Amino acid sequence: MRLSLLPVCLLTLMVSTADGAQIFEQPGLKPMPNKAAHVVFSRDRNAPTACDVAILVGGLHGAELGIGESVTLNIEAGEQNILMMTSPAGYCGNLNLRNSQSLIIAPGETRYFQIKVTNDSIFIAPETQ
Repeated sequence: MRLSLLPVCLLTLMVSTADGAQIFEQPGLKPMPNKAAHVVFSRDRNAPTACDVAILVGGLHGAELGIGESVTLNIEAGEQNILMMTSPAGYCGNLNLRNSQSLIIAPGETRYFQIKVTNDSIFIAPETQ
């Protein structure tokens, strides 16, 4: 009797797996990108202000960096908008430095940028590794 239940169990498993696979093929669901890209942001050490810098990539990934800190973000490949601003905490909120730049990054690529802060601007500059 136990041997006859084995084919029934296998058939049930195959049917339930097939039904589950169809869930992910429904229209309206966005598939995950094949390959992500990576960006490494480093904060310059020679900034005229000690204010932290907040960065937002593509409206989804963000970080706040102090002088000398760095962060690696996994992002979707393609064109991305990068928003940078001084942190609103403390007296830094009065500076109100902000800027945005765009970058194009290929799947699997890793790019390195340094966040530069001057007395009146904030921007990213490519770094070589």
